[in-house]
Amino acid sequence: DATDLVPFFECPKCGVETQPGEACWNETCELCPLYDRAKAEAKQAEKDAVAKKTIDATGKHVCPGFIDLHTHYDAQIFWDPYCTLSGWHGVTSVVIGNCGFGYAPCAPEMRSRAMKTMERTEAVPYEAQEKGMPWDWESFPEYLDSVERTPKGVNIMSFIGLNPVMTTVLDNVAAAMAGMLAHGHALAPPEEGRRYVAATMLGNTTQAVGALKDELAEHGIETVVFHSNGVGGPAMEELAAEGQFMGVIDYTTNEINDPLVGGIHNGGPDRLRVVGRLGIPQVLVPGCIDFSVWAASSIPENMADRPVYDHNPEYTLVRATHEEKKLMGRIFAERVNESTAPVHIVMPLRGLSIPATPEGPFWDPEGDQLFLAELRANLRGGITVETTDHHINDPDLGRLVAERFLTLITTKE
Repeated sequence: DATDLVPFFECPKCGVETQPGEACWNETCELCPLYDRAKAEAKQAEKDAVAKKTIDATGKHVCPGFIDLHTHYDAQIFWDPYCTLSGWHGVTSVVIGNCGFGYAPCAPEMRSRAMKTMERTEAVPYEAQEKGMPWDWESFPEYLDSVERTPKGVNIMSFIGLNPVMTTVLDNVAAAMAGMLAHGHALAPPEEGRRYVAATMLGNTTQAVGALKDELAEHGIETVVFHSNGVGGPAMEELAAEGQFMGVIDYTTNEINDPLVGGIHNGGPDRLRVVGRLGIPQVLVPGCIDFSVWAASSIPENMADRPVYDHNPEYTLVRATHEEKKLMGRIFAERVNESTAPVHIVMPLRGLSIPATPEGPFWDPEGDQLFLAELRANLRGGITVETTDHHINDPDLGRLVAERFLTLITTKE
C-alpha cells in the first residue's frame, strides 16, 4: 500500500503531489499508485458536463439573493407568492410585521380595524385584504402557520406587530376602566389600628427614605412612598385629602422647582399647600430642590451653560441658579405658612441631591444658604427650621427625620 511507504507522492507523469489516501485527479493519470479510475472518470464527467444555459457574468456581482428587511407584504404574501415587486429585483427573503403593524393577534371582530389600519398607513387596498387573506388565525402563531401553508416564491420572516398587541391591551384597559367606573367604590379609610404615613422620594433620596421607612416600622407605622416626579406629590396630597394618612413626611419637595423653569417634574400650583390646609402633621425636607428635570437632549438654550447631571439615559438634571433657590425659599415658606397643623422643617447642609457633593457638579453651599435665608425670613412664627450636617441621601438623616416626625405626632397627641 503506497500510503504506508511515503508521506506524500509526486506523480511522475504530471508532478501533482498527492497526500496519502488521495488519488491524482489530473486527467486519467494511471501512473499514480493511488489512482482511482472510478473517481477519475466521475471527475472528468463533471468537467465535460454542459449547462442548459450559460450566463456571462463578467463585471457583474453574482449573489444568491437579497434580503429586504423592511416590507409590508403581511397580506400580499397570500395572493402574490413572489411579493411583487421585491421578487422581481432579486429579493429572495423578506421581513414583514414592520412599523408595528400586522394582522395578529386579531380576534374576528377586530379584523376590519386591522385592515383599515393597513389601508390608511401602508396603502394596502381594503378590498384586496378582505378577499385575498384566508383569515384562518387569531393568534400570532396561527398567523405564522397560515403563512407557512401558503405557497411562496420567497422566504418570509415576521416581526410581531406592536399595534395589534397594543390594540388588545388597550381594549382590555378600557374594559377594566369601564368595569371600575360601573362597579367600583370609594377608597375605604384605613382599618382600625393601622397607621399610615406618606413620604416622597426620588432616586436621589432612596437610601435615606428607606432608612426612614424602617425606623417608622419599628414604631408600628407603615410608610407609603410616592415618587415625586410631577404626579407623585399631587397623588400623595390627593390621598391625604381622602383621609389615608395620619401624617406626611415630604422628604423630596423638588416639584416646586420645575414649574419655575419648565421642567417635567411639575407638581402644580398647590404643591406643599394641600397637606397643611388639611391640618395633617408634617415634616418637610427640601430634598432635590437644587435641580429641574428634563428629557435627555431637550434642555432649553437659556439653560445650556448650567451644570448638568445625567441621571440616566432618559433624564438629565439641570442645577438651579441662586435666584431660583431664593425664589423657592419664599415659595416654600409662603405655602407652608398655610398649615393648620404642626410642621417641622429639616434642612441638611451637606448637599440636597446625589450630585451635590464637594466633588459633584451640584455642590452649591452658597446657594443652599440663600434658600435657607429666604425660607427663614418669610416663615411665620411657630414653625421650626432645624439645620443638620448631613447629605440628603444619608440614611442617618432619614432616621433623624423619622424621629422628628414621631416627636411631632406625640406632641400633637
